[in-house]
Amino acid sequence: GVPAILTDGVHGLLAPAGDAEAVAARIIQLLEDSTLARRLALAAFDSTDSVVWEEVREQWVAAYRGVGTRAAAETPSVRPV
Repeated sequence: GVPAILTDGVHGLLAPAGDAEAVAARIIQLLEDSTLARRLALAAFDSTDSVVWEEVREQWVAAYRGVGTRAAAETPSVRPV
């Protein structure tokens, strides 16, 4: 989730950026606790009236670009011989 628009445990669940294990653990938590999942979903829905969606979009674009940049930096270059 995006910390600027949700509070961990209130509107959703947060995990550190780039931590796939933490994201997976949060997903499993929601799958195993349907009451929690429903409470978070309802709270998130109720909070959307005050969200400026253009700003949210820009945050997501920045996050995706950051992931792409990290992935490109971690991929070794291949040079033709």
